[in-house]
Amino acid sequence: MSRDPQADLFRAPKEKRPALAHGGSGTRGRRKVLRPLATNKPVHLTLRATAAKGEMNFLRAHNRLEIAALLKRQAARFHVRVESWVNVGNHLHLKIRFRTRRGFQNFLRTFTAVLARKITGACRGKPFGKFWDALAFTRVLASKREVANLDRYFDANAAEAFAGPAAREEVLARKFPWEKRRKLTG
Repeated sequence: MSRDPQADLFRAPKEKRPALAHGGSGTRGRRKVLRPLATNKPVHLTLRATAAKGEMNFLRAHNRLEIAALLKRQAARFHVRVESWVNVGNHLHLKIRFRTRRGFQNFLRTFTAVLARKITGACRGKPFGKFWDALAFTRVLASKREVANLDRYFDANAAEAFAGPAAREEVLARKFPWEKRRKLTG
């Protein structure tokens, strides 16, 4: 089958959409790819640690207070604005904005390192080992709809963290009645 080169002149080029997400457990082997970030849009950041069980659970009273204080301190230090965040016990979800890429990188590096040390009690001479499961997951929120969906996701996760999976479904059904209808018909 021969290809018609002239037909290609009139066909619109397929634009490759830029990646909006990076990190998480799905990026093994692709870690050297530049993380897509935007200083003019909110970013969803997820930090997951399955090692956070028992006494190291993020929802424990002393850990919850430590995480909140550390988040506030590091965000101010690197000019990162935390618009909202949810502590789910073994992972954190944050909706953030930042001024510079370098500021975000420094925030991510220091916040994750200091948080892991505080939770595990690791220090020089007393190592803990691996704490975080994978790279931090980030996603640029490109539209208002994505922001609204993330806010719904945060509300549902907060309910699930404190009252279980049934509370998550109740929050989705009460606050967003169209979700329940879609499930029944789909």
